[in-house]
Amino acid sequence: MKSDVEREHFLKNEKIQVYLRVVLVTIFILSAFYVYHRDGHLGNYSFTAILFLPLLVISLNLIYYFIFLKHFSFLYQKSRIVVIMALDVIATVAVMYMIGGLAIYYPSVFLWYIVGYGARYGVKIAYVSYVTVIVSWLWLLYSSSYWQENLDVGMGWLVAYLILPLYYFKLISELQKRIELLHEDVDESTFKAGHDILTQLPNRLLFEKTLQESVSMYNKEGKKFALFFIDLDGFKQINDIYGHEIGDKVLIEVAQRLSEINNFTARLGGDEFVSIVRYVNDDELRERAAVLLKNLSKECEDKRVNVSASIGVARYPDDAQSTYELKKHSDEAMYRAKEEGKNKVCFYDEL
Repeated sequence: MKSDVEREHFLKNEKIQVYLRVVLVTIFILSAFYVYHRDGHLGNYSFTAILFLPLLVISLNLIYYFIFLKHFSFLYQKSRIVVIMALDVIATVAVMYMIGGLAIYYPSVFLWYIVGYGARYGVKIAYVSYVTVIVSWLWLLYSSSYWQENLDVGMGWLVAYLILPLYYFKLISELQKRIELLHEDVDESTFKAGHDILTQLPNRLLFEKTLQESVSMYNKEGKKFALFFIDLDGFKQINDIYGHEIGDKVLIEVAQRLSEINNFTARLGGDEFVSIVRYVNDDELRERAAVLLKNLSKECEDKRVNVSASIGVARYPDDAQSTYELKKHSDEAMYRAKEEGKNKVCFYDEL
């Protein structure tokens, strides 16, 4: 599966097909009632026997929708679509075998299977449906006494199944390519909306969302976390002396170092970063802050450049009772670290 968007698209189409399947089977049941009322029989089988399979199909579709699609939405998604397609064709052939002359009204459903599955899920599944329909139809022509008696009509439909879908496959293939490109554009746009273009880190928008989620997680599960406010020391001088191209490389390198150590890191802008760090006790938190500071102070790829950072740390809920306070207190702690000589960590509870 190429993307979450495609998976959701397939899931939506699976749900639509459940609706359509129920509608088609309902139409068949109503037409069977009409023919039975008019003629007093339905082929060589009893009315109850013929209705058993359509009612079973409706029941299984309801189970599939309310249990499988809701609780196992993406489990073996493409494989199960192929299986469901085959079951659609087999169930239709079985009903057409049983109802004799009434089957003359339903051969067009097979064209809908081929084109419909292809339009929804792509040309590969369309070809699988194409082969399944042709093989199933040949079996029906061979085994059904009604279609043996009306072999010319059955062969006419076989020619339609063989030829007409071929005109659609090219269209389906082009449609699928356009859908895939659209999905890629959506994925790219979604990523850009929540990430910094230069460093590929989450941006301020995604940071605010994640921070709120961290508070909700604490309220539900009691998982403590701290906010690290990180500001590079002397970054303006790096830009002034070596140029913005070197400055950008430094920011990318710093982003990688932060991501290696912290649970979640975002770039707010310029040389300001924030990290959300989950921890068990204060000793662990202080150790992680020390490791982070040491990691940021390592020699850069460009040997001319030295990097250090001032880091302010505020804990939730020990140092703040809201996201606003948490951001404010970690920012205050960072400025205290600047005032005390830079290249150090300052905890809000020590101010």
